[in-house]
Amino acid sequence: MGLIEICISFQIAILGVAYPIILQVITDLDSKYSSTRITQLFEGEKAQNIFHYTLCTSLFMTLIYVIHNILSKFIDDSTLLNSLITIYSIGFLIITSTIVLVYIFIGYVSKVMTYYKTHKLILLLKERDEKANK
Repeated sequence: MGLIEICISFQIAILGVAYPIILQVITDLDSKYSSTRITQLFEGEKAQNIFHYTLCTSLFMTLIYVIHNILSKFIDDSTLLNSLITIYSIGFLIITSTIVLVYIFIGYVSKVMTYYKTHKLILLLKERDEKANK
C-alpha cells in the first residue's frame, strides 16, 4: 500500500467514521443544554468552516487523482513522462491536503470537546463576553 493510498484511507476514515460521530455529538448539544443557541454558536465557529473547506479540498484532490488514473490508461506511451509528472504533482497535493485535513480535524474535535464539556464552554463564553465588552 503506497503513501497516496494511505492518505486516501485517512480521508475515508474521517469522512465515513469520525465525522458522523462528531455530527452526532454536535446534534446532542441541543438536548444536553436544552438550548438551540449552543448549536448555532458552534456552527459559527471558524474551526467548523475551516474543517469543511479542508475536507472538500482533500476529497477534490482525491477525485482528480482517480480521474487521472482512469484517463492515463487511455494515454499512449509518448506522453508517459508528462503523465508521471502530473501523477506525482497530484500525489503531493493529496498527501499535503490529507496532512492538513488530519491536523484541522484534531482542532475541530478539540473545539467540539470544548462545547461538550460544560466548564470549558462556560469559560469560552465568559472569554467571548469579556472581549465583546471591551
